[in-house]
Amino acid sequence: MKYSASPATVKENYSLVLTNLYRGIETYDPEKPIMTWIHICTKRHVIEHEKRRAREKELRDNDHEVGDLSGGEIVDFDRPSANLMDEHNWRQFYNDDIIQALDSLNPIHRDALILQEAGYSLKEIAEIEYKKGRLESRNIDTVKSRLFLARRTLMKKLNRNGTKKTD
Repeated sequence: MKYSASPATVKENYSLVLTNLYRGIETYDPEKPIMTWIHICTKRHVIEHEKRRAREKELRDNDHEVGDLSGGEIVDFDRPSANLMDEHNWRQFYNDDIIQALDSLNPIHRDALILQEAGYSLKEIAEIEYKKGRLESRNIDTVKSRLFLARRTLMKKLNRNGTKKTD
């Protein structure tokens, strides 16, 4: 109740916390007091859920013009989504050196990186890759590993300004 934004959300938060405690029981260290672990997990999950709920409410409540949300100049007013990067149109947003470096990556590493650069969360990337058949399970650690390998390879091939490194 202490961390819920309103009394109306207490029951939902209670169910959420119980579910997350069950899922995360392997993170509990039996050498430490269980009450501390429960308190920390509860606080973290409720606050995170309340922030997410507030963001969703703000998006529903605010009636913005498309130009206000873009953060910049919209080029294609007829198709605003064409101005956003995704896994299909990413090449138009990068210079030739970056495109060449990205093309040299293993496709599973490149696709995870492109999805993250497009704004997807690790959980969303895992779900997308799982649905494509590129992941055996929705394992976020596998996605993290792929992102790490992609970045490490890009660091070897590109300068910080996105130009090709010369050996």
